Amino acid sequence: WETLLLMNKMGTQLSSTLAICTILFTITAFTPPGSSSPPEPPVKCTSHNTNCTVTNSYGNFTSDRSVCRAGSVAYPATEAELISVVANGTRARRKMKVTTRFSHSMPKLVCPDGTDGLLISTNKLDRILEIDPAGLTVTVQSGVLTGQLYDALARAGLALAHTPYLRALTVGGMISTHAHGSTFMAKGGSPSDYVVGLTIVSPGRKEEGYVKVRQLTEGDEELDAARVSLGVLGVISKITLKVEPLFKRSISFRKRSDTDLAHRAISFGRKHEFADISWYPYQHRAVYRNDDRVPLEVPGDGAYDFFPMRRALSSSSISSRATGNNFTGYPIIGYHHKLQASGSCFFSPEDNLKTSCSWDPRIDGAFFHQTTFTISLPLVAGFIRDVQRLVAKNPKSVCAVDEYNGILVRFHKGSTAYLGKTEDAVGFDFSYYRSRDPLAPRLHEDAMEEIEQMALFRYNATPHWAKNRRVAFEGVISKYGDGGARFLRVREDYDPLGLFSSEWTDYVLGLGGDGPGQLGSGCALDGLCVCREDLHCAPEKGYFCRPGRVYKAARGNRRENKDNEKMSPILRRTKNPPTFIPQLLRFASRSIKSFRFPGEPLDSSSITYGVHVFQCPDGRGIVAKLSDCIASRGGNILGADVFVPENKEVFYSRSEFIFDHVKWPRAQMEEDFMELSRSFNATRSVVRVPDLDPKYKIAILASKQVLSGKFLRSYGKDVINIHHGLLPSFKGGFPSKQAFDAGVKLIGATSHFVTEELDSGPIIEQMVERVTHRDNLRSFIQKSENLEKQCLAKAIKSYCELRVLPYEHNKTVVF
Repeated sequence: WETLLLMNKMGTQLSSTLAICTILFTITAFTPPGSSSPPEPPVKCTSHNTNCTVTNSYGNFTSDRSVCRAGSVAYPATEAELISVVANGTRARRKMKVTTRFSHSMPKLVCPDGTDGLLISTNKLDRILEIDPAGLTVTVQSGVLTGQLYDALARAGLALAHTPYLRALTVGGMISTHAHGSTFMAKGGSPSDYVVGLTIVSPGRKEEGYVKVRQLTEGDEELDAARVSLGVLGVISKITLKVEPLFKRSISFRKRSDTDLAHRAISFGRKHEFADISWYPYQHRAVYRNDDRVPLEVPGDGAYDFFPMRRALSSSSISSRATGNNFTGYPIIGYHHKLQASGSCFFSPEDNLKTSCSWDPRIDGAFFHQTTFTISLPLVAGFIRDVQRLVAKNPKSVCAVDEYNGILVRFHKGSTAYLGKTEDAVGFDFSYYRSRDPLAPRLHEDAMEEIEQMALFRYNATPHWAKNRRVAFEGVISKYGDGGARFLRVREDYDPLGLFSSEWTDYVLGLGGDGPGQLGSGCALDGLCVCREDLHCAPEKGYFCRPGRVYKAARGNRRENKDNEKMSPILRRTKNPPTFIPQLLRFASRSIKSFRFPGEPLDSSSITYGVHVFQCPDGRGIVAKLSDCIASRGGNILGADVFVPENKEVFYSRSEFIFDHVKWPRAQMEEDFMELSRSFNATRSVVRVPDLDPKYKIAILASKQVLSGKFLRSYGKDVINIHHGLLPSFKGGFPSKQAFDAGVKLIGATSHFVTEELDSGPIIEQMVERVTHRDNLRSFIQKSENLEKQCLAKAIKSYCELRVLPYEHNKTVVF
């Protein structure tokens, strides 16, 4: 949808422009629904379930390209059979790993150490055990596929609201790796956070029969470890999930310039329940997915099957401006289970490889890396701007990202799972070409490496457990703080011999194991290491280890063959190129640079974002004068908020705008707004241009002391405080314990300006969250502390974005 229908709507201008780009939008030719060759099983054995190898759906691991071997594989179909398999494996002290129907994890999560390990497949643990419409729960075996679950729930009038985008995951694999969709609402987009019960089979002591079965429910602290377990705690037998009544969704897409993406992304995510954004940095555009639930009575029966997840012709690929089947225009309205995920190529009948999934390793299909990480909300805008700066320095370096459907931007809520999302965050997911020869360099691979390292090390991003190259997991467990430490304690209790662990998971969990590969010749070319010297790249092919263009601490494989740089790849293919080709390429360069979307300025290289806040006595014509001040200098207002209190002759406004800082210099802007301020006797007129102005310096003071009036006056700047807001209030020590013992149902947090009087300053932000009888003291305190963090972060963000204005004596206006 996002790519193909949008391309169709944009018409010939886009297709003619991009047709001249060195890398085209090359889209696999798709056939109508029918038969297809689904992916092969990930486990293959030379004799009956022995002497086996295991891989993933893509035929190759991203952590390295080694073949994983195992002594045998077991296919239990019942919990009793599973218990017997784990007991026998423990008695023999065999290394064990869980594998699934299609095995989507790109790193080596399914690989046991050595060659005599035991693979335990959940392929036959595929039954839906109970659907409880009254209790709004569903219980399934761990090998049930997501598409199977969604359809069964829909037949019962129910839905699992927030899920990943693929119908071919197993429920056990999905929760074990914290796979997710996109939402800031409810408990977030990962089904792991809707698990209310779980049975897990782990190694046991001799007196326990070498196996132990644990049935975890809400309130059990260990459930927060089992919700995202990476397969190292044992084998999940069955799972109970919280569901809700079936509903419909309404989906439409809107394309915009990406000029204001850094400022718009988070607010957009908060506005729409299932929102995401497809970002095409090379084209300087973003496609916003407006996706919300609507009542069942709204007409519409739309379905969603993303083109790359449909079956593809194995014999060829073509450039195509394809359209969807029977597409009649936006919005698309349909039942949730028909819109929440894709993947028809996994379930079509066998047709001897005439068609297949486009990445099937048996054909010459797509071969790619997938880098996916999440960044905490206060850092998101900075990361987006840094990527845009990288694009500005070398636009061609990210052309390949656009070809692979751009960067998918999704929204995540903090999780209570120990290895879940530690806080509300924004995810970035992008794919890019991977050389089939691990020692073959890729053009512009230094740009992908800089973005990857910038996110992981500069912005402290956390990687998706089931995606990413090897370098993404270096030191990752430290980013989970106390949650990581708690998970490791549970792992030690569940599997003290480490039978379900491996060299790879030990590395990921910071327990030693196989790190980012041995530093050696060409190790950086496939993500086995971050280069430290030219030897780690391909100097004999003109690729050298160089610092990042924006993030200077990054190190990437950069091509530096100056003679070849002067000539386009098209021209290098022939010694005597036709005379028209240079003119064609110059025309292409002008066409791409001049292409713009409706309303986008002709030259976006100097376009900058600004914010202006204004407070003055109320009167006529203020809004008109503010608008004219910006428009007369060539600026464009993106959004404006105005507040005039009832029976108060005072005017408040906040305007966001973009402008050309070459045509409207910063000093001139200050003078223009100052003149406007004088004409209206304004008490406040502040303009901020984040890309040009000095950065805020924020001091964090951790203290339980009351700040004196003398200190506040001498400091002379605003101070923001955060404190809990339990209902009712509790005085004295350990208020959370008092509240828990009293059985409160709401917890809260308040962030406010500090004044001499304790906890009485103007309020900036307040949040509440419901707690229940199912919460224990630990989860109660954790929810309270998380709420305080979120509340403080939002207050600081609002303050830094000039959204907070004083109102009357002890109030604030927060736009």
